[in-house]
Amino acid sequence: MISKAADYLFLALAAAPFIYYLLVLYCSWRFFRSSKDGVPGNSDFVPPISSLKPIRGLDPEAYENYASF
Repeated sequence: MISKAADYLFLALAAAPFIYYLLVLYCSWRFFRSSKDGVPGNSDFVPPISSLKPIRGLDPEAYENYASF
């Protein structure tokens, strides 16, 4: 017969994933709730980007490709 301490140990091990899932659900709920309550975004903001053009080999239209930027 398994002792009571072992029973509680197995119960804690079995409950750990369930507690983790509850924590994940709570954090997800808070994250998506706070995004709705946040400050309205500035519509004039445009994030900076980098445009990369691959350069390899000899291309007959290379000048036109580089001048297109």
